[in-house]
Amino acid sequence: MNTIAPRLPSQARRPLRVREIRGWRAIARSLVHIGVTPNHISMLGLAAGIAAGALLAATSLEASRILLGASLALMLLRGFCNILDGVMAIEAGAATRTGPLYNEVPDRISDVALMLGAGYATGGSPGLGWAAATVALFTAYVRVQVELAGASADYRGLFGKPGRMIVLAASMIWLIAVPAAWHFQIAGLGPIGLATTLIVVGSLGTSMTRLQRAARELSFTTPEP
Repeated sequence: MNTIAPRLPSQARRPLRVREIRGWRAIARSLVHIGVTPNHISMLGLAAGIAAGALLAATSLEASRILLGASLALMLLRGFCNILDGVMAIEAGAATRTGPLYNEVPDRISDVALMLGAGYATGGSPGLGWAAATVALFTAYVRVQVELAGASADYRGLFGKPGRMIVLAASMIWLIAVPAAWHFQIAGLGPIGLATTLIVVGSLGTSMTRLQRAARELSFTTPEP
């Protein structure tokens, strides 16, 4: 029987260079000054993520550059909100006790919406979409569990949330930017389907690598009494 009490997850944030841009702090302080909270921004990000996934799925009915562009813009808005809510909480001193819930849960819902949207999008595969949604949740689950086990917060890996969004966005940009004659399929999958495949494989690799690093760290750590 394991008698070692797990520690609570830390409040460590994903290291992002873009967060260091001064403009973020100015925006954050301005919003806090007028009564906007980080939780409001988190919910805006959730709405943007769900809408982006829905528009992406709708491209299977009409492979429209307008739908792809709108979905991509909403993905960017979601990313903007993901950074801004943290800056407001930490840099602008607007953190709340419920902040971690608003930070994590909407993110997971948005991840699922976007991965399912990719699965049902033009050139996608529903099965791959469900698989990508599952591994996106699993990657986040592993990150939390290694902290609960006592290991350091680990955001490393090419296919954490930012990596997944970059790969998906790149496939959408291709479909928007290049002539229709250059669109292609491999084994029945278009660019979005191939991106989803890469996300599934890469996210599993990222999860396994995080688990291995945590196991090594914990094996050399003396348990607290």
